[in-house]
Amino acid sequence: MIDPQKLSFSDLLSTPIKHLKLGLNDQQKMAIKLLDHRLKNLGVKWRPHFWFSDEWFSPDRIGGVALPFTLAHPKLISLEKKYLGFCEGSNNKHFLKLLCHEAAHAIDNAYGLRKNKERQKVFGLSSKPYPTSYRPRTNSNNYIDFLGDFYAQAHPDEDWAETVGHILFYLSLIHISEPTR
Repeated sequence: MIDPQKLSFSDLLSTPIKHLKLGLNDQQKMAIKLLDHRLKNLGVKWRPHFWFSDEWFSPDRIGGVALPFTLAHPKLISLEKKYLGFCEGSNNKHFLKLLCHEAAHAIDNAYGLRKNKERQKVFGLSSKPYPTSYRPRTNSNNYIDFLGDFYAQAHPDEDWAETVGHILFYLSLIHISEPTR
């Protein structure tokens, strides 16, 4: 395995991912532990599994979360910022927010909640097609704006994930601020 830190950006771009020594940093591991602790405290017995992929997502019917491989090493984060101008989830707060959002999708998948009539009543039907684009109603109070860009308005499943992700995130912050005994 090759340490990405030892490669130039050019060499890094031409090296297959499978040859790179990658892993989560301590803050990312702490965020996953925090999510695990929060789910446990809420009485949720199921836990998501995680893997590296090319972007954040939770595939339909899969109880897990894909994490972008670019977050698996500081040099890859720098490379993505160089070429894209940003790296989604590269700071601790944004990583935890995205983790909670995707965990909400994974919870939905693990428990088949999109079939639940109460969820459908509140958030809408998952069978509604995703739009190719949407025009956010920035002054609407009908949707949460957790990750930004009024993403909850894009689709009922995103409304669900934004709402549940927000709850998981802020309950996690409350846990962080609790004094230890």
